[in-house]
Amino acid sequence: MASNNGLILQLILHPRTVNLGLLSDDPEGTAKEGKEYVKQGYKAVKYGWGKTRERAFGMKPDKDEEMIRTIREVLGPDIRIMVDVGRFVNLTPAQAVKL
Repeated sequence: MASNNGLILQLILHPRTVNLGLLSDDPEGTAKEGKEYVKQGYKAVKYGWGKTRERAFGMKPDKDEEMIRTIREVLGPDIRIMVDVGRFVNLTPAQAVKL
């Protein structure tokens, strides 16, 4: 139920949001996939992260930072970027902000 409520809230707040999977070993390709949707008028891109514990967000902070930095550079400053860190992450809000 919470997942459905989150989707409904997301659609109300950002009706032009696309949800994409993460190509974890290809920051440029991942960013370019999002850029194709931006060209179609989407104003926000949400990336899914970590289908396995080994690839979960936060397991390789340097790689995670590179991915987000590359996505931001390609999409530009006006596009909202959201990250779904997946079910393997157990962080406090302070830890999440630090990441």
